[in-house]
Amino acid sequence: QASYAQLVFPNGSKIWGIPEGPDIIRSYTGSILFSDEAAFQPSFEAAYTAALPMIKGGGQFIAVSSAEPGFFEKMVER
Repeated sequence: QASYAQLVFPNGSKIWGIPEGPDIIRSYTGSILFSDEAAFQPSFEAAYTAALPMIKGGGQFIAVSSAEPGFFEKMVER
């Protein structure tokens, strides 16, 4: 695996900073996925779809963004 920004806590929990994109997300597992400025990520819809198997077992997908038309806007309006 490539080396990305990572924080490791004394209890073993980790926070990884990884690039945007569905192929990157598929390479990882986790209990929470946080996506910043989701509306401006060109592959956000594909990345969200790729992350669904990871979060369906009780994980969380948290996405935040400033306003921009697109898939993120449609998610917010649901």
